[in-house]
Amino acid sequence: MRKPILLLMTLVAAVASYAQDLTQVIDKVSPSIFLITTYDADGNEYAKGTGFFINSDGTALSNYHVFQGASKAKIKTADGRVYNVNNVISWSKESDMLKFTIKNELNEKFPSLVIAAAPPKIGERIFIMGNPLGLEKSVADGIVSALRNEDPYGDVIQITA
Repeated sequence: MRKPILLLMTLVAAVASYAQDLTQVIDKVSPSIFLITTYDADGNEYAKGTGFFINSDGTALSNYHVFQGASKAKIKTADGRVYNVNNVISWSKESDMLKFTIKNELNEKFPSLVIAAAPPKIGERIFIMGNPLGLEKSVADGIVSALRNEDPYGDVIQITA
């Protein structure tokens, strides 16, 4: 697996190609992005972070460090609904990535992000959206400043956002 910045940048590259106003792109992708809150064994809040759906059934990606050491996790979607994380599918501590599913008893369909098949181009405008430290729906923009291959990470997309 790649480092989280690569995951984020791949996501960003997918939406950067839209020839729309940034606010329209944000409106389009924000329903797919959610806040994660993890808890320790005593039920105390442990960490907060960002995740996003990669399919409509509730499979999602986030950072490993948000879950590391936690006993339980919940997500809050952009529309305020709360779901329990019920299954960790895979993870990579080294790449700081974790794939999981949520408890979806009503078989709801969730908006998901499409990950770009090709890397972005140097100079391409991008934006990032997330919930750093629980600050929901934070947005920053920038450009792709370099494409590199770095050991031990593999392909790295350097950004200014």
